[in-house]
Amino acid sequence: MDTKGKHVLIVDDSTNNLRFTAKLLRDEGFRTSLAQSGQDALKLLEHQIPDVILLDVIMPDMNGLELCQIIKADEKLTEIPVIFLTAQSGTADLVRGFRVGGADYITKPFYKEELLVRIKNQLKITHLTYELLKTTRNLKEKQIKIDDDLRAAGEIQRSLLPPENIELPGIDVAWEYRPCESVGGDIFNVIELKKDHYAFYMIDVSGHGVPSSLVAVAVTQALQLASGRVINLESGEVNSPSYVLSKLNKQFPFERFDKFFTILYAHLDCYEGTFTYSHAGHPLGFVVKGDMDLKPLDIGGSIIGVSEQSFNEEKIKLRNGDKIILYTDGVTEHQRDDGEMYGDERLKEKLQKFSALSCKNIFNKLYKDVIEFGEDAIQHDDMSLLGIEYIKP
Repeated sequence: MDTKGKHVLIVDDSTNNLRFTAKLLRDEGFRTSLAQSGQDALKLLEHQIPDVILLDVIMPDMNGLELCQIIKADEKLTEIPVIFLTAQSGTADLVRGFRVGGADYITKPFYKEELLVRIKNQLKITHLTYELLKTTRNLKEKQIKIDDDLRAAGEIQRSLLPPENIELPGIDVAWEYRPCESVGGDIFNVIELKKDHYAFYMIDVSGHGVPSSLVAVAVTQALQLASGRVINLESGEVNSPSYVLSKLNKQFPFERFDKFFTILYAHLDCYEGTFTYSHAGHPLGFVVKGDMDLKPLDIGGSIIGVSEQSFNEEKIKLRNGDKIILYTDGVTEHQRDDGEMYGDERLKEKLQKFSALSCKNIFNKLYKDVIEFGEDAIQHDDMSLLGIEYIKP
């Protein structure tokens, strides 16, 4: 690196040593400042910041080790490399110098080439350290921007979920959403199709993070009322769940995003008290009956986007107080550090245990149980729960 104009402060109580060292450095293009004592050096440092300090160890009043400690304690000066000039070459002496913050040492008498190499090495280290700090600072600023953008994206994605404390005639809705990152591949919603008719779905896109969240948002847009997929825009008739899944399967082939997704999609007719659903490779939801009976929602087909297929559907008659519980596999696959998963059986056991509670209270207890089971293990997948309790008109 170019050392021309670099500033070296030389501190030595010997006038001859000062003059000799200063001339040697000036001949090589360095700028120099001279101090014959620690106090003189500190006065100079109040007004100028050198690139390197050459510091004699043995000086009256304030020795080099004491001066180095003062320099390193000053926030404005602490990054300046200090090279000790010493006639002492014992290990203990060198260790003392390094302990107070010395960067290097040169044993007197020294050769010109050695002095220049050691100064240039410190200048190079300082330059590389500065560049590293600048790069780190830039990366931190960019990371902050990325984190802010991800938080904003997470808020946007969250706005696509049902409103908090949603109130709809004929049903009581509750949900829990815990992405493992700022944004995730889980998404769900409840759509009021027309009077007494609701559609609801839960989607889990493969992977998590930004790519999965973008696909999840795209699928959500495809399920808007205006799309014509969930309801016939001309006749106003509600499209069947199997029809909706077939449309999604054609629109979202794996090759489009290199992603597939599972989904459970359902239509609830509150007037008739019927619940019709179909799923595409999604974890089995349940209808929780008042008598603690769990009816698995196991009719449907394979995951969306992998192959051409048809989807079966099932219609279930609901009684007042029956609850429909949907979830993603982040719940059952949450695991301890030893690899044991929460599992389907444990989930069913807890749903039966909490079946008399409202969906909201079921989820509060269930999520707490999942986290306690994991013993504070890192969450590796998004967790989502959606519950609908049928309230007969």
